[in-house]
Amino acid sequence: MSQMIFPFERLFGDLVVNITAVRIDGQAAPDDVIDRESRTLLIQALKRETWAVADIDVEVEFPIQELLNRGVPESGLSLLLQFECDATDLRATERLALREGKAQGTLSFSRDLVAERARVACVLCATGTDRIPRILKESRPWNSRIQEASEPTRERPRRRSRGSLTDFFDVRWRDFLVEDGLKPIAKELYFVDVDSPDRPRLYLNEGIDKYRTLLSEKRATSLEEQALRDLEYRRLALGAWFAAVIHALNSVQVEEDSGDLLLPEDWRRDVLKLMLEQLRPQQPMEVTAREIARARSDGDGYGTTLGELQVAINQIVDTTAVMRRSLMTMGQEN
Repeated sequence: MSQMIFPFERLFGDLVVNITAVRIDGQAAPDDVIDRESRTLLIQALKRETWAVADIDVEVEFPIQELLNRGVPESGLSLLLQFECDATDLRATERLALREGKAQGTLSFSRDLVAERARVACVLCATGTDRIPRILKESRPWNSRIQEASEPTRERPRRRSRGSLTDFFDVRWRDFLVEDGLKPIAKELYFVDVDSPDRPRLYLNEGIDKYRTLLSEKRATSLEEQALRDLEYRRLALGAWFAAVIHALNSVQVEEDSGDLLLPEDWRRDVLKLMLEQLRPQQPMEVTAREIARARSDGDGYGTTLGELQVAINQIVDTTAVMRRSLMTMGQEN
């Protein structure tokens, strides 16, 4: 499917995923729970009626030298670990850190969010000159048997929304090449306009070939296509949120004479409330805003604060099915 969307040279060698260990509620599971020949995790064979969290250690390897010979640096690669459970419609994608063609990671999932069977796989992507990721290789999946299909399927609980992208941003498709004000950035995939009084606007460039197809609301037909879509959704969300947060922080002022804290009253205040309560949940938003304003003015620790804000944004940007379904409709009506 990926080659139909983006014709390009793929990786000839294999992308190999191995599961090295399994822990249930922190306790190591017996080695025979991992059937390497059939690439299956036999969690149901443990005959454990109740458990809360399963941790799966994975190792990933691919022939990095093949890509280096083609002039593709490791820094331009993305390795995505995927987890899917059809019975509960759980979909999650996490990026792993690469080093010399290898990666390690731990996949954790809650018992209440899975049922029957689940799949674990990896996808290797490289960013093209147009900044759109290309799928170079997909691994063979591992299957995880959680419970027999005849057992009652647990209903997936509703998750409390912490603010989706479409709650805060006006998302619109535009052709940057012909749209006034966007022509100078005609080759960019998106642009965040934070000068709108009502709420910030996220413009998506439909002038980039196949980009709207990539972000289509249609259901993905393969794990690989979904991984590519999830990666771009996450990149969009991170970029949009960070632009909005920095703009909102720039609106925070402290009066020199009185020391009064001045906060914005429009959408910027809503963004500050969401992010600063995520950043410092133990204290009121106003206290955190004052600390950041002081650090920005003094130049003492402001860079560290920006790094912490990136972590908070990552926590807000949910990569499970709940956020994904919200993002899949973005900009479709504009």
